[in-house]
Amino acid sequence: MKVLLDTNIVIHRENVKVTNPSIGLLFYWLDKLHYEKCIHPWSLEELKSYKDKNMQELYETKLPAYTILKSVSVPQEDFLAKMPKEESSNDKIDHQLLCEVFNNRVDLLITEDKKLREKARKLGIGQKVYSINEFVSEKTEEYPELISYKMLSVKKELFGDVDLNDVFFDSLKEAYPDFVPWFNKKSEEEAYVCRTDEGVIKGFLYIKTEDQSENYSSIEPSFILFNKQKFILPIMAKYHTSLLPDSILKTEKQIDFMGKDAQKYALQKVYISWSPERNINPGDLVLFYRMGEDGSNKKYTSVLTTLGMVDRIHYGFNNKEDFLKQCQNRSVFSKDDLDYFWNRHRANLMVLKFVFVKSLKKRLTLDYLHRLGVVEPPNGPRPFMRISDEVFKQILSDSNTNVKFVDG
Repeated sequence: MKVLLDTNIVIHRENVKVTNPSIGLLFYWLDKLHYEKCIHPWSLEELKSYKDKNMQELYETKLPAYTILKSVSVPQEDFLAKMPKEESSNDKIDHQLLCEVFNNRVDLLITEDKKLREKARKLGIGQKVYSINEFVSEKTEEYPELISYKMLSVKKELFGDVDLNDVFFDSLKEAYPDFVPWFNKKSEEEAYVCRTDEGVIKGFLYIKTEDQSENYSSIEPSFILFNKQKFILPIMAKYHTSLLPDSILKTEKQIDFMGKDAQKYALQKVYISWSPERNINPGDLVLFYRMGEDGSNKKYTSVLTTLGMVDRIHYGFNNKEDFLKQCQNRSVFSKDDLDYFWNRHRANLMVLKFVFVKSLKKRLTLDYLHRLGVVEPPNGPRPFMRISDEVFKQILSDSNTNVKFVDG
């Protein structure tokens, strides 16, 4: 796919001083998707007209990384009839860039020029002309497998890649004569393996899929019911992945979250809030919303990542010890953090215990929530923001996340 880059994009990219923090993400996606980065001959002439010697040397060094279009498309009557009168040399260049898209000489155009994008919409090619952030947002939603990766100290591995001679399996081989043949037959299937830093196996989990005849009546809360309340819960970026390690983003460094902290692997986890909301019940469904880091464009870096189910809710604590007991080994917060929360918010503190259900396959941004009409721009969702069944189903559908619900 050929992507034509406006002059301002090249300037953003090759400038010594970073003028747009999203430019690196743009070129990450262009390279990851193997899109051809093109520059128009007229843009090249515009770059060469700059008088700064250092910038000239920089551009001449970097330009070989781009494809320079070999010819210029000739505007036809149907194009000219829709374009306003050219009033400057910049208008002439802008119109020529649009002409390349209009005549299908290139597939996409990326520009930070708002007027140029508005002209593209009037031409009927608005879907082919992007700003940097629009392009990054679309590709983030379209190719989530390129920005998220699975987990940490506990990892998925093929049976065939696991050393059956590890001492971890000795007792199983002794207790079950058919264990080795069974294990070898599973060579192409996956299991979750927990290893020490030295690679010694400390845990091994193989998930067996049961059929509908299994009796689950003794399990609380019961399996996921659809006819429950549904909420969005924001969580700060610095706490998100420590609490929900299966939902790590590729923009985060795996090594930063390695470790054996209890909350990472607890089946039941804790979310602490001092929101006045109290109408929350076991079985209610929550979508966790990872807030973007400070200094980032949160419209595109804040994303829905995880589906969870409420297990227990605790509030109205009699004393600090009672509060700390409910958080033990399941919270991302330190003892000092919890003491601070108690001292500042004891009257409103709530401990929500939840069960991790699933990471969303496709991460949906705050921009998506704005466009869906769930959140009023430019704000983000508030704690325990209720959403309708229809919105919830739309989010699961758009995130390519399949969850099986039971009647009840």
